[in-house]
Amino acid sequence: MRSPPLVAWLLCGAMIGLCSAGLPRIGHACECARMPAPLSRADLLAQGDAIFEGRVIAPAQASEPPLDAGYRERLDGLEARIDALKLDREVRFDVLRSWKGASARAVVWTAPVGSACGYPFEVGHTYLVFARRGADGALWTSICGRTRPADEAAADLALLDAYAAPPRKPAVAPARAGCAGCAVEPHEGTGTLVGLALAFGAMLCRRCRS
Repeated sequence: MRSPPLVAWLLCGAMIGLCSAGLPRIGHACECARMPAPLSRADLLAQGDAIFEGRVIAPAQASEPPLDAGYRERLDGLEARIDALKLDREVRFDVLRSWKGASARAVVWTAPVGSACGYPFEVGHTYLVFARRGADGALWTSICGRTRPADEAAADLALLDAYAAPPRKPAVAPARAGCAGCAVEPHEGTGTLVGLALAFGAMLCRRCRS
């Protein structure tokens, strides 16, 4: 029976050492309190400091080494992935629609693994994100909130888009059909002009008779 090559032993030893020394100790799985269903749009807006629909464009995670990589490169890649498991995860979004607290681009943080309540965002997927702002000003979300894939959040999206009654348009008076039978008030000064015209006409008539 052939013994494993030296490279395999080195990789196994490195993995055991890194895992035992560096991975966080997680005693139990994530436990989330039951979240009540929102009764109104205002209730839903109160469940996050930032609420938006966005597409994931850049999660902070280590990339896989190429298939033809040597053992040193593979070991470095393994160390990078283990380090990523110990750090909070930064996720960048291209914001498609925002209802509260987000602009065209948004950065949201989450725990590194699901057992620590981290949300498993995937590049290229679209989510309805509810994020709270931490003491440092950064936005945070988890699997315990209302964040979910957009195609599973139809009810929340409909509620967010449901506004109060639309503003009333100013009333416009209907156009008058005509003035037949209407009482028209004389313009200021009209009576004086009529009187002068009558006096001038009487004067002309007197001259015509003489």
